Amino acid sequence: KSTQQIVMLGKAGYTPFLKLDAASRRAVVEDILDIAIFSRMSEELKPKIAALKTDRTEAQHAVRIAETKLDTITQAEAKAKVSHAAKLDRLREEITDAKKEHEAVKVPKAPDAKKLDALTKERDAVRDEITKRRMGVQTAKTALASLAEDDVCSMCGQPLTKKHAIDEQDKWTKLLAVAEDILVKAQAALPPIEKKLKVIEAAATAYRTAVSQQAVISSRISTLERQATALAAEKPPEVPDRAPVEAELTAAKKKAQAIERTFDLCARAATLLKDDGIKASVVRRFLPALNAEINAI
Repeated sequence: KSTQQIVMLGKAGYTPFLKLDAASRRAVVEDILDIAIFSRMSEELKPKIAALKTDRTEAQHAVRIAETKLDTITQAEAKAKVSHAAKLDRLREEITDAKKEHEAVKVPKAPDAKKLDALTKERDAVRDEITKRRMGVQTAKTALASLAEDDVCSMCGQPLTKKHAIDEQDKWTKLLAVAEDILVKAQAALPPIEKKLKVIEAAATAYRTAVSQQAVISSRISTLERQATALAAEKPPEVPDRAPVEAELTAAKKKAQAIERTFDLCARAATLLKDDGIKASVVRRFLPALNAEINAI
């Protein structure tokens, strides 16, 4: 085959060869040097490289999508952990504040219940005595008034003689004096008792109020502690499972790397198969030798 081409490129056929168009001259030279296969390989590589470019773009896009998904899950996990921890810290702060509030409540000494009971009974007895003596005073005054107005004794129903009237008047006057005296003494005795009782009752009220406040705060502390214990035992809020996304990302990266390697090999091969690549090396090396042989014929 080479001998046939050498004859074609003899001195007699040299001028017509130069008059051939570039594609024809190229075809002749490639055929002589048996390098046309490189051109065919280059043409075959072009659609493959184009397809690989598309595949590479899609693979890179798949990697970016998987990375975005994983970033979103990572952010959601961090946010969930922060939110969970913040809630727990807030509950613990509330518990600490409530305990301080509990300690700040000063509970006074409990009042003497026996003394309170005794004073209450004494006050009630004095009040009853005052009421009783007021009624006695009123009765005596009514009786004395009736002696001056009626002819019959309102007490015994007998005719009211002068002596009887004097006796009745004397009797009721003495009773009135005794009742008024006892009433004055009872009224004088009541304020000191009420004053003492008021002091003790105020102390009892303060004691009950403080105890009640502590009970309310203790109840709140118990509720907060239960909430904190339950929250500490809970897992942070559910977020999407990252394992499938990680697997998706790993697969996407492997695919992208495989496509990138294949694309790199094809790109290197395409570079070598260009006119200024391996074909140029073959032509520079062998064509001068062929020309020398032809011209020597």
